[in-house]
Amino acid sequence: MVHKDNKEIEYQKKNWIGYIALFFIIFHFSTILITTFPKTYSPKIFYTLANHYVTPLFNQKWSMFAPCPLTAHQLQFKLYFKDTITKTITPSNTYLKFHSKLRFTHHGDLATGEYNLMYWIKLDLDELNIEPNKTILESKKQAFYKTRGYYLLKNYLSGYALNYYKIYPIKADVILNYTNVKTHNQNSYIFKNLK
Repeated sequence: MVHKDNKEIEYQKKNWIGYIALFFIIFHFSTILITTFPKTYSPKIFYTLANHYVTPLFNQKWSMFAPCPLTAHQLQFKLYFKDTITKTITPSNTYLKFHSKLRFTHHGDLATGEYNLMYWIKLDLDELNIEPNKTILESKKQAFYKTRGYYLLKNYLSGYALNYYKIYPIKADVILNYTNVKTHNQNSYIFKNLK
């Protein structure tokens, strides 16, 4: 039989363990919250202490969840039909204009799709060592015709033409613009008579 006083001692030990655990949980989440807010939201000493605790193991930046894109891609093209030629078309301008006003429409998906298209094309251009801002040689263009990026681009242009003009294009002039948003360095790839 356990003596009454021993039970009380055990109960007090469990109480202290509970208080320590509660304090640790409050401390842990408070420090994480302090480091996620701007530095000016808390006193400098709290931010410094919280940062020392969080940095080794629990530190993460918001870029982990939503990294800022470093590039801005833009696709421009002219479509050639049997009897007519379009003006230079920049679809993303239209998509983004509508998306900024009507957030729940499909325009955001169209802009994202175009951005992804440009990404895959750029991978192929880099793999083929096609230099930007220069006339693309016919041999390089022939090599580009065998890439995944070319087929994606061809499908995009054909789909665009069918949707707006109800006919397949014969050929297209395509300008691919890639801009680094940090350095503002722009590279362009110009394909004339892309079939």
